Amino acid sequence: MTSNANSRSSVIFLGSVGGGTAVFPEYLPADLMSKAAVGYLTRHLAAAHSHSPVDVLCVSPGATRTSMFEASTLNAMGPEEKQRFLASMPKGSLIEPDEVAQCVLAIATSGWARILHGACIDASLGLGVRPGLQTEFPAAVPQPAEVKKSLNPSEGSVPPPPSGPPGAQWHLPKRPAFAPPPSATPADDPLSVSLHQLAASLRKPRL
Repeated sequence: MTSNANSRSSVIFLGSVGGGTAVFPEYLPADLMSKAAVGYLTRHLAAAHSHSPVDVLCVSPGATRTSMFEASTLNAMGPEEKQRFLASMPKGSLIEPDEVAQCVLAIATSGWARILHGACIDASLGLGVRPGLQTEFPAAVPQPAEVKKSLNPSEGSVPPPPSGPPGAQWHLPKRPAFAPPPSATPADDPLSVSLHQLAASLRKPRL
């Protein structure tokens, strides 16, 4: 929660793109239900504070490079499978924790929270509009040369769709019931560290 000199306060929840923006059938229902609850709480509190100086909103990242994501998803993959998985993500990468923190910082310090009151912001690199990227056949991931050709027809025709068994899909490894590894504590999780640093900077008195 942040506040400013004009007596306005902001409550910014951190949710997940899987909490209602998108559906990931391969994930545990309890996992996504908990994220959906954050989104509902955001909208409920925003409705309750429609006429108060308190702005309530939620930032919902996609796949972020955290200890929890490593333990629940990446650690079950072999090196080649992990490489294909990361290449299939929007922009070919995971979201970095500092990117999420900077998004929250921008909202908290710019005054944007006022017009974003009640919003659940999709901050997923576009995973929310194409969640199937996590389960599509891995051969569908374009290679750099194919992308270059598709963007510059003069260098060749657009490559044909990759071939594969009819109806083939890439299924994520079975996700075990999540238990944080010994190292996945708020003290060393990258996203937690970034958000704690952000909170500390927002608590500093402003001149």
